[in-house]
Amino acid sequence: MTVYEEIFAVLKARKEQFDKGEAPEKSYTCYLYQQGVDKICKKVGEEAAETIIAAKNGDNDELKNEITICYTTLWSLQSIRALTGLTLRRSLMRGTRR
Repeated sequence: MTVYEEIFAVLKARKEQFDKGEAPEKSYTCYLYQQGVDKICKKVGEEAAETIIAAKNGDNDELKNEITICYTTLWSLQSIRALTGLTLRRSLMRGTRR
């Protein structure tokens, strides 16, 4: 099992808990599920934009910080996969055809 598959397994479990009304309190993942795809996409977009600005400005300290945040934002992208039922294979297949 890859790291992405492990993360996705956790997200699917959180989604099942969320659907049953048994979501852990203070679960950011469940908060994102509650808010929906628009909120998740907004979060991904915000963090990507902040990374681009830090890179453009040549501020390496800020860039390191924003890259780290972008990595954690991958969790949000995985949340979209869990909400939509998109498999890792299907989401990665598109990239291999480019």
